[in-house]
Amino acid sequence: MVTCIPGATASRAVVHQCGEKLVVGKGMVKQLSSFSYPCLQVFDEDAESEEVYLQCTAPLLKVAAANGVATCFMYGQTGSGKTHTMSTIQACVAADIFELAGGQPIFLAYFELIGKRCYDLLDPEHTEVFLKEGQDGQVHIAGAGELQVESSEELIAGMKAALSRREVASTGANASSSRSHAVCRIRIGDGKDRGMLTLVDLAGSERKHDSMYHDAEARKSGAEINSSLMALKECIRYRALQTGDPSAKVRLNVTM
Repeated sequence: MVTCIPGATASRAVVHQCGEKLVVGKGMVKQLSSFSYPCLQVFDEDAESEEVYLQCTAPLLKVAAANGVATCFMYGQTGSGKTHTMSTIQACVAADIFELAGGQPIFLAYFELIGKRCYDLLDPEHTEVFLKEGQDGQVHIAGAGELQVESSEELIAGMKAALSRREVASTGANASSSRSHAVCRIRIGDGKDRGMLTLVDLAGSERKHDSMYHDAEARKSGAEINSSLMALKECIRYRALQTGDPSAKVRLNVTM
């Protein structure tokens, strides 16, 4: 259970964990432990996905429209509603992006990461593509297609078609759980001056209890997901330490 405590200058998320403690003379006694974490902003159970978009992703879209680079990660446990929220965020982005782009061309790429492999979700054949480091020091998706879209409706249609090809499976926490990291990359503009907004719907992390009834393949998949999420967390931690400046052109939001 989580309690959200919003604040004018700082917010907190308080995580409550139920457990048991051995007490001499009483045996095992139930115990509630609470851990408080500082946050830039928190949303409680009454918040709508549109509110999350306005506070977290709309500012990133403006950065991208101004030829910047911005990324929003949707991170959380399996069954916590990440894909539901990200679907609304993508629809809101599609509704706003053409006005902000000011006539610049808009391109969509959509791919998924499963373990150490990458697949193009815009391709009906679900073709494997490859992550390559270019001469510019940036990672590029070799072989992935890119779709130029002319309207909000066309952008949403491309997103939905891509998501229909995403890897899903039944888990102990969700009947249709996403088992891959889905990366929606929207490029604004062409040539040297261009912006990029990346929306990443991560596969859900799993506790040991959630996977105790999985078969060997599902347990392996869950272990790979948890391992990749741990690596990503450390990358974000390092990037936050390196960037520091909130006015930097590269911004990053993590929604849980």
